[in-house]
Amino acid sequence: MKPFQYIASTLAVALVPALIATQPAQAANLVQNGSFESTPGTPLNGDWRTFSTIEGWSATSGGKIEVQAGVAGKAYDGNNLVELDSHYYDPSATELGLFQDIVTKAGQLYRLSFAYSARPNISENWRGGQDQNAFKVLFGSEFSQVFDAGNGGGQTNWLNSGSLLVKAVSDLTRLQFNYLGTRDTYGAYIDNVSLTAVAATPEPVSMLGLLAVGAGVGIAARKRQRAAD
Repeated sequence: MKPFQYIASTLAVALVPALIATQPAQAANLVQNGSFESTPGTPLNGDWRTFSTIEGWSATSGGKIEVQAGVAGKAYDGNNLVELDSHYYDPSATELGLFQDIVTKAGQLYRLSFAYSARPNISENWRGGQDQNAFKVLFGSEFSQVFDAGNGGGQTNWLNSGSLLVKAVSDLTRLQFNYLGTRDTYGAYIDNVSLTAVAATPEPVSMLGLLAVGAGVGIAARKRQRAAD
């Protein structure tokens, strides 16, 4: 192999790890039990129960976390889902929902996503109620947004929140879901909750760019060789 060819080939091979290093890794989900698959006691398997706490989550004061497994509609991910309009809550509770306190970094951006659905066969004004499938999502003091799954059909109709960009302003941030409709134990499902950090990635380096660098070095080396000759 001629010297300039060897130099170009060596440089290109050496730069490949740098290219690989610039590819974004799969960010870890910071939400514990985001699909509500872990609950106290035996698996639900076609049943439902309410809890004050489950792994990662706590009910709001006076509320309950209602977890279902195939009772009225299928889950989006796994077997379980949460119905925000739960049973067995305190009627005097100021809010009805569940929350999780997550270790965050002040100033860091995160991507929040989740699936949501109307309860099957429950319309927005079911039995004179209002906003039966509406709820609010809060992330610390900086993010608050209302979602409404509309009228329920014959089966769960899962919608995706999309990738919501949220920012932490402290080292511990509360992620909370609050039911907004008439409290009658029918309405608003959530599932598959995820929160991932937005990584600061370097400018992408293309393989063509690496080959161009290698070719440039090879040409320069060949010119130097000709000049020496």
